[in-house]
Amino acid sequence: MKGRKTAGIVIFIVGIIVIIVFALADIIGIGGGSFGPRQIGGTIAGVVIAAVGAFPAFKK
Repeated sequence: MKGRKTAGIVIFIVGIIVIIVFALADIIGIGGGSFGPRQIGGTIAGVVIAAVGAFPAFKK
């Protein structure tokens, strides 16, 4: 059970990193100047990844 919790935490952290990278793409210089459809899709994907990881990570 501990391995599943650890994997969940790792997936959750990866999701948070994806959210940060896509949400701040313009600021860190990899975006196109405006919050476009790729950034929206990437941010949503990050939320989904974080949610999938949060379920086993924080489940009692």
